[in-house]
Amino acid sequence: MDRQSVNRDLTLMLLSLNCWEEGDRDFHQTRAWKGYDFDALNELEEDGLIYGSRRAKSVALTDEALAQADDLFARYGIVLDPEPEEQRFFRLTLVFDFTELACVRTLLVPEHTSFEDFHTMIQACFGWMNYHQSEFVLTTRGEEVNIAWPDYGTGQDPRLKSAMAGEEVCKWLNPVDTYLDDVFPKTREAVYNYDFGDDWSIRIHVLNSGERFASDVPICTDGLGDAPCEDSGGEGGFLRFLKVIEDPEDEEHEHLVAWGTGQGFERFSKAKANKRLSHWKDWARTDINKMDEKAQMTAFGRIIEEPIEQSRERYLRDFEKSLRGLSPKTASLHVHNVDYFFRYYLGPMRMSAEEGLDSVEYYLGVYLVRDDEYSTDTFLKRSATSLNKFYSYMADTGAVPRSRATKVQRSVKSHLDEWVAKLNERFQDM
Repeated sequence: MDRQSVNRDLTLMLLSLNCWEEGDRDFHQTRAWKGYDFDALNELEEDGLIYGSRRAKSVALTDEALAQADDLFARYGIVLDPEPEEQRFFRLTLVFDFTELACVRTLLVPEHTSFEDFHTMIQACFGWMNYHQSEFVLTTRGEEVNIAWPDYGTGQDPRLKSAMAGEEVCKWLNPVDTYLDDVFPKTREAVYNYDFGDDWSIRIHVLNSGERFASDVPICTDGLGDAPCEDSGGEGGFLRFLKVIEDPEDEEHEHLVAWGTGQGFERFSKAKANKRLSHWKDWARTDINKMDEKAQMTAFGRIIEEPIEQSRERYLRDFEKSLRGLSPKTASLHVHNVDYFFRYYLGPMRMSAEEGLDSVEYYLGVYLVRDDEYSTDTFLKRSATSLNKFYSYMADTGAVPRSRATKVQRSVKSHLDEWVAKLNERFQDM
């Protein structure tokens, strides 16, 4: 390997070691200071692995850059993080209490997991948004036990406020300091209730204990059926939702498909479930009551936006899969360009991917030409190609009207040279 290639590899590894995340779960960039060899940085930029203004002191790294860096560490025999120690896991089945539908998941969960964390893992597994009430109910040694979040005012059993005078309530435990191995496997069943309006009830069965794995995260090993999306109206409402989205002739089909996308609905996929479970802490509950007014408004805004963000993220993942016929480098560039459109244009305006179709011309012809300081003529042309491919994919899936997508694509093609010329004039005047 020549010196130039080694220099490029080392620079990429150093960038990945010294990077940081900006933003939150919905809008984030991976950035690193670019105080390294300029020739190597230029080569990485040409390969589509980093990007940013030449005037800036830092660069942004694409997901492909981080993946290549991991491969390089392995190739050079550099071990950064040791394998996690083996720990004991429970094998659990989670069965929805349905009468007409079926939804089952089998999970491996670390035995010493708090019920607070287990609740969050369940939310991640089913792709829920964690903004409704929930509880665990179980019977241990003949005694019924309620594991639920304390009343914020008193820190005590939340049921006490609504209990009648003299009424006895079953034993209460706080999920924060109650662990699975406090009750399992002596108790082999429990019930998890979520959203007391839709009334999702999930029966948890302990299949096995003591299985050892070198993992820090829960694992979905099997599953059956689709999980209901948030606020779908109980089993009856979810059943109706499924029937409508499977019937293109139904007059509500288009509306409910779009609504389901916004609510995070997806067909069961073990791979998708495990991807969410690998980041289960991202689903942790936001404690609104302990925030000041400004923080509360920010949190509520994030909760309101979350369905749109989830749908854009899902479209981006599926779009990436549709590009498997292209080289990994080319596919990564297309995904990066569309992701940039999502994060820095649609995101601040709280627009969905579907609504973004009507903004493509303005984004390319005005925003990138006039407002984005990082834009270049190469990035503009690549973005036009990537968005053309993305909305062709969206039209193929029925997410946007094909006639509208075609009209926008033709307009972009006819104006692209004009936009590139205006962008170049802008930089010449600077």
